[in-house]
Amino acid sequence: MNLNKYTYVIAVAEAQNMRRAAEMLYISQPALTKSLNLLEEELGVKLFDRNTSPIRLTYAGELFVEEARKILDLNRHLMEEITHIATVQKSRLVLGIPSDRGSVWLPHLIPAFSQKFPLIDLQVVEGNNQEIETFLLNGDVDLALNTLPFHSDQISFEVIADDPIVIAAAKEHPFCQAFDLCRNTLPSPYLIPAQLLKGQNFIALKKGTGIRRISEYLFERYGLEYTFSQEFLRHETTVRLAAEGVGLVITPAHTVTRTGTAGRLAFFSLDQPVLCRKIVFAHLKSRGVSSHGRFLIQLAKDLTVRIPGLVSGPVLPVLPLYR
Repeated sequence: MNLNKYTYVIAVAEAQNMRRAAEMLYISQPALTKSLNLLEEELGVKLFDRNTSPIRLTYAGELFVEEARKILDLNRHLMEEITHIATVQKSRLVLGIPSDRGSVWLPHLIPAFSQKFPLIDLQVVEGNNQEIETFLLNGDVDLALNTLPFHSDQISFEVIADDPIVIAAAKEHPFCQAFDLCRNTLPSPYLIPAQLLKGQNFIALKKGTGIRRISEYLFERYGLEYTFSQEFLRHETTVRLAAEGVGLVITPAHTVTRTGTAGRLAFFSLDQPVLCRKIVFAHLKSRGVSSHGRFLIQLAKDLTVRIPGLVSGPVLPVLPLYR
């Protein structure tokens, strides 16, 4: 597989000088010049403006270099994968995951993965959503089981499931006293106008977490001023405190199910259909996904069907009943 033309153009673009580029490539300058001339003739465009000093890329050259780097990254990844398959040298897969999500998913993922690939060391790195994104960008993890959004366009992802978001409060909380809760359930939260939330006390997760981002997005979208009276690191803590009447909380429906607090809480939504975040497997675009990583992604998709309660069922808001 001859990728010299891509390497040559990138070298000249970086060196901005034919002689220095030839030295970097360990070839003669005439050989490099001839190769570039043939490539430009083949493409029908000039990649470099050689009348300037230093040599500059043309617009076509800039596009060529951008795509050439991607091709070389993909080729490097492909060659690594083929080598690893041939020599059984690839013995590690690093998964990034938020700790709350890990407590639910890892007991299902790790045993099934280890049974399929007993020689592969599946390592886990935990952190909040912002930290997981940083781990991906730095190459510290190969894959991340996380939720959208990501801020970097260097990250690609596959959707695994929807994660419905509700507003919850203890049934005895003063906020709930205006409602007849006979039809209020987690699968059927009451659809309420945003102004009812003005002045309410909310419990929140700390900045950097996915739910904190969603909470701020929700309030800003509806033009609500917001303050969070207390901040915590774990979803479960905020939901359990809400069930004790400490305040309102914005939470994934699945966290309510996992904590067993659904019977003590009332549920609300500002949106119809209900606001959902996406549970995804993410990876760097430039690195792709290994065969072992691909198996892990498919395993996660299969588990959402096979394991009841691993992800939330449908949440469909209904019109509220008032006292």
